[in-house]
Amino acid sequence: MHELILLVEDDERVCSANAAMLRRRNYLVREAGDVASAVAALAEGIVPDAAVIDILLPDGNGLDLIAELRKTADVPVLLLTGLAAPENVVDGLARGGDDYLTKPYDFSVFEARVKALLRRAGGVPRTARAGALSFDMVAGKATRGDASWAFPPRNSRSF
Repeated sequence: MHELILLVEDDERVCSANAAMLRRRNYLVREAGDVASAVAALAEGIVPDAAVIDILLPDGNGLDLIAELRKTADVPVLLLTGLAAPENVVDGLARGGDDYLTKPYDFSVFEARVKALLRRAGGVPRTARAGALSFDMVAGKATRGDASWAFPPRNSRSF
């Protein structure tokens, strides 16, 4: 099963490079260039396994986005930003970031930190089975044989 990473980055080159690297490593990636796009993805029922969030976004602050994300799921967050001052790091971690990486960075360090976030999150599966009943927590669907039922998507870690 492939983990889904929500990548929130307004610099198109950085976003594209990070998304390509993550996809080459078999991660699923949902890209968002601003807070509004990320919130829209969450409203669609997207429940990422981890999020990589820039702090300085054109329509808001990535730190505020963490609070919005956590309303939906307890998702580990890597803050990826150009803000390198110690007070920025402390503030980012105090406001919900699980890890903090400053730009510029090495791709191998970025990948290692994403893997560490997912490992700490426990690698919880996105689907679950109970006998003949199968649950897809991301799609918000339960199936049994030919029958299926919709349910509000939930944090997969709450099962």
